[in-house]
Amino acid sequence: MNIHGLYACTLIMLCINVANYPAVANQQHQDTLRIKIDPKLKLKYPCVDSLLQEMIADTQGVFQRPVFVAFFTHHSLRIFITERAMDTSIGAQTACHGLNNGHINDTILLNRLFFAGNGSKEYLASLVIHEAMHAYINWCKVLFVAKEPGVDSSYLQARFPLTWDSIITGELTDEKQHVIMSVDLVDTMITIMKRYTNDIGHAKKELLAKSLAWGGLYTTPKWKNLSKDCRLFVLEFLSRHMDLPKLQTVYPPDPCTPFIAAYRDVYKLRPICH
Repeated sequence: MNIHGLYACTLIMLCINVANYPAVANQQHQDTLRIKIDPKLKLKYPCVDSLLQEMIADTQGVFQRPVFVAFFTHHSLRIFITERAMDTSIGAQTACHGLNNGHINDTILLNRLFFAGNGSKEYLASLVIHEAMHAYINWCKVLFVAKEPGVDSSYLQARFPLTWDSIITGELTDEKQHVIMSVDLVDTMITIMKRYTNDIGHAKKELLAKSLAWGGLYTTPKWKNLSKDCRLFVLEFLSRHMDLPKLQTVYPPDPCTPFIAAYRDVYKLRPICH
């Protein structure tokens, strides 16, 4: 099997180891999170809904982590998580509809083609984290432009010390947001991602989380310094191709050498529903 593309996470801009780490909810924060999961997910894809519920309840996960919780509980925010079928080169999309009647309505769309067997639980968690970062960056831009209290240049410099000016100048394109993530957010994304990997030892956990956190950021300048580590590419690829027979040979781009799909078992990747 040849690898013809990289993970793609598209942003629609209309406005400009859960199993091994039981989540303990902060009820005060959880009750005020501005996040709604589409009820049909629980009916059609209960394994997906279960993971999303655990991620929302996790006090050190992306939604309740202290650095982000003020955003995800902000009165202006409305996030709706749902699904739709998309090309398998796309894991998820975030649609931002801007500030309307004092509310920012973001929709996170997860590609349901990964639910049935292709995607791993780890991959799904990485998609949610990645799209949550898109929503956060969008929110910062929209509230800064609207001169809303709390999101000024000082706030942005504290949260995005190396890229804050790119948020407030020019159009906030999909690629610009990926550069912002790669510079100022990816280390936090890796830390969060480690919570949703299996008990595989510190070094493997770190590598797997790093691989998945960098998914969708392959076109950024900073990735070029990491792309020689073929393990990062291979693990991310395997995380979204759980359906490959274990002895299937996969041929990644040069200079990486071929590998077999059974490599995923070393990192205990799990199907979304297992």
